[in-house]
Amino acid sequence: MKCPNCCQFIPSRSEVCPRCKIRLRGNVPLTQRSPARHLERIHDLPLPDFSRVPVRTPPGEERGVKWRIGDRILGRYQIKRTLGEGGMGEVYEAFDTKLERPVAIKRTLPIIRTKPNTMRRFLTEAKSIARLRHKNVVQIYDIIEFEDDPCIVMEFIEGPSLFRLITRKGRIPLEETLSLIEEIAEGLAAIHAEGVVHRDIKPSNILIDRWGVPKLIDFGLAKILDPSGESHSRFREGITISGTAIGTWEYASPEQMKNAKRVDARTDVYSLGATMYHMLTGDAPRHFRESEIPEPVRSILLTAMARDLDFRFPDMEMFRQAIRALRCKGFAAGKACSFCGGRNPDSARFCMFCTRAFSASA
Repeated sequence: MKCPNCCQFIPSRSEVCPRCKIRLRGNVPLTQRSPARHLERIHDLPLPDFSRVPVRTPPGEERGVKWRIGDRILGRYQIKRTLGEGGMGEVYEAFDTKLERPVAIKRTLPIIRTKPNTMRRFLTEAKSIARLRHKNVVQIYDIIEFEDDPCIVMEFIEGPSLFRLITRKGRIPLEETLSLIEEIAEGLAAIHAEGVVHRDIKPSNILIDRWGVPKLIDFGLAKILDPSGESHSRFREGITISGTAIGTWEYASPEQMKNAKRVDARTDVYSLGATMYHMLTGDAPRHFRESEIPEPVRSILLTAMARDLDFRFPDMEMFRQAIRALRCKGFAAGKACSFCGGRNPDSARFCMFCTRAFSASA
């Protein structure tokens, strides 16, 4: 049989059309019914409870009114251009009219103000790196508030990201890779000494300035840790800024993918090793291909990206020393490996060249 209202074929004994929700009255066959007399809308059916449905903010209101070129923020910062947009905010290039210098301003989205955890993460990004003064870490100048939007005023870095550099060159030469990784490791070692783990090391979060100096940016997923009294490489359970965001999976360590809250400095060691792999091979480390890694640096990279924490470099300083040793052809002083003859620091538990473990008596 067919519904006289929408022409949908329905079973002969149906009382309601499943398509247009028309109630069919009486036992008269559909072909003998008068649609005007025997049809009625089923207004008595219960309506859905729309109070339980989350209301989505319209896209325009979610991102707020974008700043335009020429706008002045607090009468001091003149907007030059938009540098980028992300899930938490927008980054603008501006000119500080008082100090007459270029700056970068990271502005939160209006929707972020309604999320306390995300807002706390944004402010922690500024606080965690504002106390640092290192040539390989972006410098924070100030935290301001404009039209209820918290903003971070930071150093403007004129230069491409490491990701763009890899995209343009394909593979980065070995000596240039070792030089950049050593500097980045030095900056990360300083960050770890302050009890901060970055948790999102990747080529797009490393900028190369016009002098060729790499600088770490974007501490939005940083984890603040309490350093133990013995070593900065071992941390107690700290304050997790984000329990859901765990970084970028191609560069994140295995333990970070399992539980982003329980990480330490060795997580950044793995991510920096993954970044180094990308630089040397030209491909993101989705699949580790040992044959594509140059022979001189293979053992160091395998140690940095070891899935087992016990076989990974214990801290960033050891990773940096391994890179430095390779560039200088080994340590002038220190214990020599009985297998390959490489010189290692006296505190090393394994050879940084062949990864063989030292005996307890060595």
